[in-house]
Amino acid sequence: MTASEIRRKFLEYFETNGHAIRPSSSLVPDDDPTLLFTNAGMVQFKRVFLGEEKLPFKRATTSQKCLRVSGKHNDLEEVGVTARHHTLFEMLGNFSFGDYFKRDAIRFAWELLTEVYGIPKERLWATVHNSDDEAAGLWAEIAKLPPQRIFRLGDKDNFWQMGETGPCGPCSEIHYDMRPGAARGTDLGVEEFEARGSRGEFLELWNLVFMQYNRGADGELTPLPAPSIDTGAGLERVCSVLQGVASNYETDLFTPLIQRAVQVTGVSLAVVGEGDETGPGRIAVAARSSLDPGQVPFGRPSLPGSVAMVGYIRSATQDVLSGKAAAIVTCPITKEGLKAAGLTPYVHGRVPCNDGGISLGQAVIAANRV
Repeated sequence: MTASEIRRKFLEYFETNGHAIRPSSSLVPDDDPTLLFTNAGMVQFKRVFLGEEKLPFKRATTSQKCLRVSGKHNDLEEVGVTARHHTLFEMLGNFSFGDYFKRDAIRFAWELLTEVYGIPKERLWATVHNSDDEAAGLWAEIAKLPPQRIFRLGDKDNFWQMGETGPCGPCSEIHYDMRPGAARGTDLGVEEFEARGSRGEFLELWNLVFMQYNRGADGELTPLPAPSIDTGAGLERVCSVLQGVASNYETDLFTPLIQRAVQVTGVSLAVVGEGDETGPGRIAVAARSSLDPGQVPFGRPSLPGSVAMVGYIRSATQDVLSGKAAAIVTCPITKEGLKAAGLTPYVHGRVPCNDGGISLGQAVIAANRV
C-alpha cells in the first residue's frame, strides 16, 4: 500500500463516519502567538476546542503537515537519533468538537488499524494515563486487549498539550510491536516496555487525546466547554508498518529521494546503522537520520549529539553535484561514529561540531569523499 493510498484510506474512512475532510493548514499558525509553527493537526481547531469559534460540522479529519520545532511535546531532540522522528512530518488525525468522546475514538482507531489497514491485532498495545480507568476499560472491551497489553503511564507520556498554554488532556497511545519474531507478543513489565520503546522495539503509531482542559498562563487547568477528541497518527510511521520496513526512510515517502541521490552521484546505496560500516564509493544513509530539506529557518540553537535537520540544502546539493561530496546524509555525528562508518565529515558553512552536534539550520554532509 503506497503512502498516497494510506492517506486516502484514512481520510475516506473518517468521511464515511461523518467527518468533514479539511485541508492541511499553514505551517505558520494564523493568529496564535503561543506557537512559532504548526506542531499538530489540532492547531487549526484550537479556537473551536476553546469554544471561541463555531464550525458548521462537529467532526473533522485532516492530513496535516507539521514541524517538530514548536510546542510542548515536540521531541526535537530525537530527530537524527531515531528512525521515526522528522523535523517535517505529516499527521493523520480525526477530531470531535463536543460530539463523540473516548469510546468512539478508540473504536474508530481500532477498526481502521485492524480492519481497513489489516494490521495484526496481536501486534498492537495500548497505553493510558495512570488515572484513566475508563480508557483502560474501553481498550479491554472494544479491542479485547488483555490487561498485560494495556500500560498505565504518567503525565510525561500520557498527558498531551499543544504548548505551555492551551487545550490539553490525558491521552491513550497505540503502539506496534516491532520485536524479533521469537519475542513478539510475549508479556513484559511496564519498565521493560518503556525501555524497549526507547530502543525502537515498540513504535508509537497513534495518539488519541481526550481534550478536556485548557491550561492557562498560570498553569491552572480549567474544563473546556465540551469534552472533545484530537488524534494524531504519523503518516511516515503508519507507512513503515504497512510497507513492512524497519525504518521510515525505507518507505516510498523517502526512497525516491534516496534513489535519486544514488542516480545523481553514481554510487551504490548502503543503509547503515550503529556498528555497520560502508565500503568505499557507497552512500551512507544512516538508519537514524533526517532528510527534511528547508523546513526550519537559520539561527536555531545547537543540538549537541545529533543532527537535527538538513536545513536549507540548495548549496549542499550543489556541493554534491560539483563533486565535493558523494551525497547528502544526516545522522548522529560523532568522530567515532563517522570513523566506524568510514565517513568523512563535511559541514557546509564551516559550522564547527559541538560535542558531536551541529547547529540547526545548517546543511551537513557526512559522506565518503569522491
